[in-house]
Amino acid sequence: MGSAERGHLPADSEIIRLFRARDEHALACVQQKYGALISNLAFNVLRNKLDSEECVNDVMLKLWGSFPAEGDVCIGAFVSALTRRTAIDFFRRGTRKSAVPAQLTLPVDELYDELSTPGAEDEFFAKELGKLISEYLLSVSAKKRRVFVMRYYGCYTAAEIANRLGVSVSAVDKSLAKTKTELRSYLERNGFRL
Repeated sequence: MGSAERGHLPADSEIIRLFRARDEHALACVQQKYGALISNLAFNVLRNKLDSEECVNDVMLKLWGSFPAEGDVCIGAFVSALTRRTAIDFFRRGTRKSAVPAQLTLPVDELYDELSTPGAEDEFFAKELGKLISEYLLSVSAKKRRVFVMRYYGCYTAAEIANRLGVSVSAVDKSLAKTKTELRSYLERNGFRL
């Protein structure tokens, strides 16, 4: 395991090598380097410590079973996407031990409901929509982009975003509303009828 044993974060290239050699130390390296990211993202979706811990275990199991056998891998992005999908699936299955009344739907569902169109499940549509959303987000200020990503990707509440950014909750709500309105307009100008 080398550098991970000495307290240094393992390089992604080392983690990839360990996964591809089917060395279980790969999981320990991921936990050391990305454990906080995985735990925070799972908790932000599930809002329950026990559920998020169970989700993290599921993520690690899925990671072991689904790590790409070849090609380039951005491990941070890979584990983030896997964690989000796993946590969202966990949430939707209704296996949560306790539901937070204020969060009966996920932020991503909230956004999907606003932006969905007939046939939105189509893979091509989803890819094209994803590209346009990314292009739009690159065109807005860093602060607006950060608020939007924290809410709809990181699943933070408006109050958590406000606290982290040092602004009011109403400023976060206004930013999100304005960004969604502008995004809708951008998508419609680019051929998506919403």
